Amino acid sequence: MHLNQILTFLKVAECGSFAKAGEMLFISSSAVSQQISNLEESIGAQLLLRTTHGVALTAIGEYLKEEGETLVRKDREIQAHIQAMRFEEENCITLGTGMLQNCSLFYSFWGRFVAEHEGYQIRTIPLGDDFRLHREGQMPSLIESIQDGEPWQSEYSFLYLCDDRIVCAVPRAHPLADREVLTFESMRPYTLVTAPENLSPDLEKLTAEAAAAGITIHRAGRFNFPLFTECSLNNWLVQIPEAWAYLLTDFRIIPCEWDYRHAYGFFYREPVNRPLQLFLDFVRQERDSVQTAVSTKTDPGAGAWAGAG
Repeated sequence: MHLNQILTFLKVAECGSFAKAGEMLFISSSAVSQQISNLEESIGAQLLLRTTHGVALTAIGEYLKEEGETLVRKDREIQAHIQAMRFEEENCITLGTGMLQNCSLFYSFWGRFVAEHEGYQIRTIPLGDDFRLHREGQMPSLIESIQDGEPWQSEYSFLYLCDDRIVCAVPRAHPLADREVLTFESMRPYTLVTAPENLSPDLEKLTAEAAAAGITIHRAGRFNFPLFTECSLNNWLVQIPEAWAYLLTDFRIIPCEWDYRHAYGFFYREPVNRPLQLFLDFVRQERDSVQTAVSTKTDPGAGAWAGAG
C-alpha cells in the first residue's frame, strides 16, 4: 500500500468518479483505475462499488478513507517539519513562484530585510498550473498570492498585506475596450469568463449577479495562459484580480461597477522556522508602518506600498 495510491483513492472518494479524480490529479481515468485496482489487490479487499453513475465506498473503503486522511495529514506534517528544520540550518526561506505568483511585494520586502539581517537566503520553488505542492517533497514555506479560496490555500496560514480589486481584462479589439468603467448593463451582450466554481462566496456572488444581469457566463476550469489565449481569440471578457494585470499585455484592464476584492498577502506554512519567523515579523512591522491607502493600487509591487521604501 503506497501513499500515492492512498492519495488517488481519497480523490476518487471525494469526487465520486475516476474521470473527475483524474482531472483533479492531472492523470488519465485509466491511470486512476489502475492505481485503485493495485491498492485493492495489495490489501485484499474491495474499496469501491463501481456503478454507471460513479463509485460508492464499501465499508472497508469508508474505514480506509478516514484512516487514509489521517495518514496523509501526518505524512505532510512530517515533511513540513523536516523541511523547516533543514532550511533553518541554512538560514533559508523557500519561496513558491509561478505564473500567477509574481512575488513583487516579496522582493520589495526582502531587499530591505537582508539590508538589516545578513546571512539569509531564499530558494525558489516553481509552481506549475496544477499546484501540486507536495511533489518530490518541495513544499514552499512562503507564497505571495491573492486569497481566493484555491484548495492549496487551506494548508497555509495567511498574512494580510492589502486588498486587490477584481477587475475585467478586455481584449483590445473588443467593443468595450475604450471604456473607463464597465457596468453589468454594458457587458450584457457579451461573454464574461468568471472564476472556477466554489472558490469563495464572493466570487460565487459576483458570478450570480452577472448572470442575473443577463450576461453570458463561461466558467473557467483554471486560470492559465491557454485560457487567456482563448479569451483573446473569442473576444471574451475575463474577470481577474488586478494583481494579474502585468500578465495580460494584449488586454485592457478596466475596473467595474462592482466592489469585489481579494485579500492579498503572504501564505506561509506551519511550522514556522526561525528565518521565516524573522522575515514575517519584519513584514508585519513594515506593513503596520505604511499609512498610504492601498485599495486603489494598480500592481502589488508598484502601487500598494508606495512610500514603504
